[in-house]
Amino acid sequence: IMLACAGALATATLAAAAAPIPTNFNVTAMPGNEAEDAIAVNPTNPSNVVTMATLASAPSGLSVNVTSNAGRTWSHRVIGGTASDPLGPICCDEQLSWDRFGNLWLTYLLNTNGNVLVALSTDGGNTFRKVEELQTKFGDQPSIASGPNSVWVSFTATPGKQVQAFGASVTGASAVE
Repeated sequence: IMLACAGALATATLAAAAAPIPTNFNVTAMPGNEAEDAIAVNPTNPSNVVTMATLASAPSGLSVNVTSNAGRTWSHRVIGGTASDPLGPICCDEQLSWDRFGNLWLTYLLNTNGNVLVALSTDGGNTFRKVEELQTKFGDQPSIASGPNSVWVSFTATPGKQVQAFGASVTGASAVE
């Protein structure tokens, strides 16, 4: 993932239209290209940004990159790289969404089946735990969005290319029903 950053993430305004163009840098710090990237900014702490990307050179896994100081430094790790990973062997199609409580929601697909998974981070993207596995014949292109006191996942299901959506109530940090 290449992000534009001038030492820190900044809010652009019309008055700053003449500001210099930020320099691109490799957030993942990995050689080569990644794909299907996702980025999310924490609404309760805008200095906390999480990016993810599908690894191009591995059969499974996501590059996860976290900053808590507006992009000055980043931590890097791979999740879902093996079948023994608690999140499973992650294939692809990752999407992120923060809710108003500071929960970071992740949806993704596995290499082993067509199910759509949902994971949750309550520590700014530093760790994730699986909270749901939606049983499908073959799910594709999942998306995730947070609403007022809720989180929603949608995906295309095969056969028939039907769009399916599921929601859950969220009442606080780590509180999902």
